[in-house]
Amino acid sequence: MTDASRRESLNRMLVQARRFAERDNFIDAIARVEHVLSELEGAGEAFASLRAVAQGDLEDLRARDAVWAGAIAARRKATVDGAADEMARPLPLPPPGG
Repeated sequence: MTDASRRESLNRMLVQARRFAERDNFIDAIARVEHVLSELEGAGEAFASLRAVAQGDLEDLRARDAVWAGAIAARRKATVDGAADEMARPLPLPPPGG
């Protein structure tokens, strides 16, 4: 694989990672960026700029994933905390004769 086609392939994976992140699919986005970084491990200085972009993307994705996971945990806690109130309410009864 030539350097140009390798760069194009890795750039494509970074774009895919960003698109996964737009849909809050951080697990797949982080996996893509980590794969790109592993591919760039042995690469020379020709890929230094791409490595820097991927490293920045990875840091951003991990931060966004932490915020997203915190929001999910807060919603889950609110649901659990409200379960006793929900269980205390009577069930709706069907209309008479219905």
